[in-house]
Amino acid sequence: MFFVNFLERIGAATVKKFKDYTDSLYFTIQLIMTMLHPKTYSYATVQVLVRQIYFTSIQILPFYLFLAAILGSVVVGTIVLITINLGIQAQL
Repeated sequence: MFFVNFLERIGAATVKKFKDYTDSLYFTIQLIMTMLHPKTYSYATVQVLVRQIYFTSIQILPFYLFLAAILGSVVVGTIVLITINLGIQAQL
């Protein structure tokens, strides 16, 4: 009897988890469908969205590119210096 109760609890927990996952998936699909539906957005909403994207990503892009170039140069320079000091520059 104990084993049957144990299996029933495992089955109930599995069914509950599966239902939770399917409910989450359904909600996510509904959310994406609503986001992609053209009637969801007004002209003002689209303008705010475009400005927000510009200020958070496009405007800061030159700084990120500069920072990436500097950090990349430091990493490559360090690796080259280490390989020269170890005498394995031929393998590089």
